[in-house]
Amino acid sequence: MKLKSLLITCTGGALIGMSSLASAEYTWETQSLGSFNFSANVAGTTDYVWRYASQSDEKGAIQGGFDVAHSTGLYAGTWGSNVDFDDGADGSGDPSMELDLYGGFAHEFDMGLGIDIGLINYRYPGDDDLDWVEYYGGLSYSVWGVGLSGSVNYTDDVFGSDEDGVFYTAAAEYTFETTYPISISADIGYYDLDDFADKNDMNQDDYTGYRVGANVDVKGFVFDLSYHGTTDDDDAEEALNIVGTDWADDRLVFTLSTSF
Repeated sequence: MKLKSLLITCTGGALIGMSSLASAEYTWETQSLGSFNFSANVAGTTDYVWRYASQSDEKGAIQGGFDVAHSTGLYAGTWGSNVDFDDGADGSGDPSMELDLYGGFAHEFDMGLGIDIGLINYRYPGDDDLDWVEYYGGLSYSVWGVGLSGSVNYTDDVFGSDEDGVFYTAAAEYTFETTYPISISADIGYYDLDDFADKNDMNQDDYTGYRVGANVDVKGFVFDLSYHGTTDDDDAEEALNIVGTDWADDRLVFTLSTSF
């Protein structure tokens, strides 16, 4: 499950997580319809980490997506990754792919304040029982060159369970404008899974996680190194119903990505 970072001024690599959306490389413009920006992105990572827990059984993943954005602020896209839940969540089945479909509206005002609202449809071809939809809203702001952002993601069908789940996150990012731009970023998130835990007779219904990282952009290729952790690994694994794994252990993840 991938949380997309759609906030305008601060992607942070993991708010949505995370890999950020690719910058638009192709623009189509008409007088009557306005302009459309099209882009694509691809990445390879040593571990697909989503909300501070592995989604690929602590193995590598190949990821990529396509996006279209309109001059009005409307956007839509799709993103995919290989996944491996074989040793994880009880009753989850064993899908090998995640495919996210998303759309929304984003706008940055003159004073530097940005808004972003939309939805994500998480899909797992071959295991429709896991499909679910999540709604999000966020704000972003830049001050003294630091991009700040916060968002709330809500669903009434978390992990396809027909139960509520709410994820809160806040992030900060700063970029050094050198020959090869270097960005440092951090985020913290809190996942409230109270109803999901009650339904599954679980003792733990929430957890807190964090990420710190840095990346360098070398002629369009972004090299990212991020450290992911939780305040209590056992609590996170219990709350996510992935007990018996070490998928929420602290980990260092390397990702190479590019956009076109």
